[in-house]
Amino acid sequence: MAQTDILTEDVISLIDVLNLYDVSYPTPYNWANRGVRGIKLETSWRDTRRVTSRQAVERFLRKVRAAKAKEG
Repeated sequence: MAQTDILTEDVISLIDVLNLYDVSYPTPYNWANRGVRGIKLETSWRDTRRVTSRQAVERFLRKVRAAKAKEG
């Protein structure tokens, strides 16, 4: 599967993820750095800020749910 260029999507900061998805402060950073079930949130750098996209968050959440369902 080809890597998606998230900078061509609806770019948001990791701070924006907090408000849009109602998660706690470290959560998007953990998703990006450590991942969940071996799946990491796609991120990129814009100037000095680490960013992602709404679509990348949705892909991430979909993959995590699928991995969780496979585990039982």
